[in-house]
Amino acid sequence: HPRDLGNARETLLRSFLTDSGYLQKKYSVSELSVRVTSETGHISNEIDIAIYDSGELITLMKRQDVYEVYPIESVYGVIQVKSNLTKKELKSGFKNLASFKKLKDSREGNSHNKFALLFAYCSEMKWEDLFKTFLKIIHRWNTLTQYLYWIEVFLYSQKRMVMGCLLIPTSNL
Repeated sequence: HPRDLGNARETLLRSFLTDSGYLQKKYSVSELSVRVTSETGHISNEIDIAIYDSGELITLMKRQDVYEVYPIESVYGVIQVKSNLTKKELKSGFKNLASFKKLKDSREGNSHNKFALLFAYCSEMKWEDLFKTFLKIIHRWNTLTQYLYWIEVFLYSQKRMVMGCLLIPTSNL
């Protein structure tokens, strides 16, 4: 079942982030999916993984074992996990990440300095098609708005590894 596979892969990435030693002790990894909220009452779409300050986190709400709600002030960044990156999954992943990036952090005025990462285990898309899809998204959104945010992209496949950046707008998502 696709949802079970996705959950298993999110758990694998969480375990890697928690057990690898790459994160400083003050950072923690969410055990469930999260929604992030701002002081203004705006809330992100559901995000697969959040990296947060364990000393400052206040869980605002926990919806059974489905997701938790965290304040933007405690969250350093978020990760969307995709088992197989398709054009549809690419668009939905960026839509969720952009919902986080447009939240206002009361301490900083915005969430521009917080990271938003798309991680994919694999993609059958050719590099050229993936890049063209990125360009189409950028072009479409860039013609509709001039205020863009950065979303980092990381794609891991059995065949290749790609790192890059993509601009994402706050509107029209």
